[in-house]
Amino acid sequence: MVVSIDFYSDWMKEQVIMLFCEQYNEDKNQFTLFFEKFYEHGFQKEKAIKIVALKGRKVVGFQSFFYWPYQSNGVTYNSFQSGNSLVNADYRGQGLFRRMLEFVYENDKDIDFIVGFPVQASFNSFIRNKWENLFNLQWYIKKVSFIALMTNLAFRSEKRLSNVFSSQSISIKEELNIDELKLINNSEFKNWRNSYSKDIKYYFCFKNEGKIIEFELKYNVRNKIIGELIIGRISSSSNDEKFILLGVNQLLKKAKKTKVITLVSTALNPTNNNVVNLVMKKKFKIINKQIYFITKGTEGKELLKTSKSWNLSRSDIDTW
Repeated sequence: MVVSIDFYSDWMKEQVIMLFCEQYNEDKNQFTLFFEKFYEHGFQKEKAIKIVALKGRKVVGFQSFFYWPYQSNGVTYNSFQSGNSLVNADYRGQGLFRRMLEFVYENDKDIDFIVGFPVQASFNSFIRNKWENLFNLQWYIKKVSFIALMTNLAFRSEKRLSNVFSSQSISIKEELNIDELKLINNSEFKNWRNSYSKDIKYYFCFKNEGKIIEFELKYNVRNKIIGELIIGRISSSSNDEKFILLGVNQLLKKAKKTKVITLVSTALNPTNNNVVNLVMKKKFKIINKQIYFITKGTEGKELLKTSKSWNLSRSDIDTW
């Protein structure tokens, strides 16, 4: 029996969940909860595109494209991110992943474009499928405290981070360049993301002379002792370089104050010259670490095909 490619239906839910649980040794109840919060939430339920590979009525592959709306100059695109891809081990090497990628464009024409952040193992498969690698997100770091290497184990990091940073985000009317793309950040989108994310997010807001900038943050421990503060989205009401620099410096001071953070890191599009990015690249040191970024459906769209147009950060990835 030939393996067919089709859109997901609700009767396949149990099989799709078990496909992931068996591959990644996930707890079924926890993954079911994630699946429901991710795909059945009001923000995604009527938007997310889910595709399966079927051997009769047996699900042997899954690929999704979830609604991931970018905006530019007041226009919100019907854009999607590719993710949560998996083919049953017994059916790999048959081109099923490629066929699921092709299926979406053969059967759903109401897509402006798709983005992806593939791992090394799948990157070449996307490129062979005519996805474009305009650039990669580049990592930058800033060391803030060597003392934290010695004190990190002695303190409860969550408590100290909560004492310094906020757990609540604020709404900021950002000043964006006309010719750049940035992911929307409205309350509906943030509520959906927070519903499925297991990670704690922190926020640091800096205000000065009526201007405001907010840093979205996560805490990570490397090698059991290195406390890392990861910057996701940076939202600013102003493109004033001096103000933004003040904000970044205040963030670094706050990070040092926690006594559990050794370094602060951020991932940016190295070709984007938004003032925030320029300040970050001046203050932080580039390292030999990148995240693949790919696009599909940008043909004939000059803005989308221009690498410097994309104002991206670590928080552009669904796993943030």
